[in-house]
Amino acid sequence: MTYPGYVGDNYVPSISRRPIKWSIERTDGPSLPSVSVADLKTHLRIDSTNIDEDDLIEFYAQAADEALEGELSVALLTQSLTLHLDAFPCFEIPLPRPPLSSVSSVQYIDVNGVTQILSPSLYVVDTGRKPGRIHLAFGQTFPSTQAVPNAVTVLYTAGRATQQEVPAMIRQAAMLVVGDLYENRERTAEQSVSELPTYARLVQNHRTTYEFIYR
Repeated sequence: MTYPGYVGDNYVPSISRRPIKWSIERTDGPSLPSVSVADLKTHLRIDSTNIDEDDLIEFYAQAADEALEGELSVALLTQSLTLHLDAFPCFEIPLPRPPLSSVSSVQYIDVNGVTQILSPSLYVVDTGRKPGRIHLAFGQTFPSTQAVPNAVTVLYTAGRATQQEVPAMIRQAAMLVVGDLYENRERTAEQSVSELPTYARLVQNHRTTYEFIYR
C-alpha cells in the first residue's frame, strides 16, 4: 500500500496529505513561578516575616503555573521545549506553547538514516505571530526524511523573560489557584462550595486557540 507523502521508505513533504504525528516536551525551566512568594503571601494574608510555609507556597505556585500552561497551551516564563515530528510539513512549522522566543536548531533524519542539522539559511523564524513559527525562506523546500518516528526535532525557547512580563490576568489567575490549594489541602471537603466566575474571566482571552495540525 502506498501512503500520500511517502516514496518507498522516505517522506517527501511536498506531496504530503496525511496529518503528521507530533509531540512536545519541556526539557528545562522555568526557574521561578510566575508570581513571587512575597506577592503570594500578601494575597494569602500571611505576615511577610512568617517563613514557615514559604517552600510549600512556592510549590503551590509551580503547580498553579503548570496547570495554567496546560489549560491555556502557553509558556509563562522562559523554558526550553522540544517538538518532535514524524516528518517535515510542506511550508511552515507552527511551534506550540507561545510566546516563541528563539529557535536553537532543527534536526532531521535524512533518507540515509543520518541525523542532520537544517541550515538556518533555509528558514525564517517568526516570533511576532502567535504562535510563532518556522517558515521556509523564499524559494526553499524542506528536505525529505526517512519514514521513522520523530524524524524531525525542533529545539526552541518559549515564554517571557521576567515575572512582570507575564500578563497581569494570568498572574492573578495563578494567585487564585494557589489560594485554593492553600485553603483546601485534601481531595474532599465537608461542605460544598460555589465556584466564582473570576478565574474564567481572567484566562478566557489568553488561551491558544490555534489548532496544531501538521501536513
